[in-house]
Formats: sequence, C-alpha cells, structure tokens
Amino acid sequence: MPTRLSPSPKVDTASAFGRLLRKRRTDRGLSQEALAAKAGYERAFISLVELGKRNPSLRTVFDLCAALDIRPSIFIRQVEKTSWFDLPRRVPKKIK
Repeated sequence: MPTRLSPSPKVDTASAFGRLLRKRRTDRGLSQEALAAKAGYERAFISLVELGKRNPSLRTVFDLCAALDIRPSIFIRQVEKTSWFDLPRRVPKKIK
C-alpha cells in the first residue's frame, strides 16, 4: 500500500515571518544592516525578527515591506501559506 506524503510541517507565525523576511532580504542582496538602515531599525532587531523571536508591529511590517519593495498584503499571504495559522480552525465552534 503506498504511503501518503504528508505536507510540509507548518511553523508558528513569527518563525514563518522571519524565514520569509530573511529569504526576501537575501534575494535582494541586502545584509541585515542594509535592511535595517533602509527600514529605519537596528540590525539586532532585524536579526531577532528573522529568528522568530520578535513579532513586528503592523507599522514595522509596512516599513520592512517598503524597504524590500513588496506589498505587505502579498508578503502576509506568503507568510500565511507557511505558518500554522488557519482561520477556519482558529474560530471556536458554537456550543449547543
């Protein structure tokens, strides 16, 4: 009987955001220092976000996306595809 391949494991939202941020940054040939300067943040903060140890505010998401030349809505959709966040599962079921 053939085994079913399971989908790649989903990760928490902060880690998914950080991984995508790092990928976008490196794809554009930017160092953490360059991204930090372009977006107006400290390099250490960028590092913590990329490691999933800090959750950026909405303003920060917009600043980072502007520095990476990507629309925040597109970036968030890409994060959503790789994170555990799944709105239908997060909505509580009605209690009878």
